[in-house]
Amino acid sequence: MKNTICKKLVIDRSKATKVGTLKDISLFGNFTFPTEGEFVNGLQLRPLAGVGNIVSKTMAQISQWGVGVQ
Repeated sequence: MKNTICKKLVIDRSKATKVGTLKDISLFGNFTFPTEGEFVNGLQLRPLAGVGNIVSKTMAQISQWGVGVQ
């Protein structure tokens, strides 16, 4: 793919008390972690970068899933 950027996300499971998974995470290919606005420290998901509907989750919503957010 042209103009594609990948970064490795290091997950430290030793810090998580309960580790779960995000439902249907395999449906999404683009993840952003907002640093300002309503979803600060949360997660925004899209099928492709710049394409498709955005699914936004706050830090509180993610914590309820038990995925080990610090």
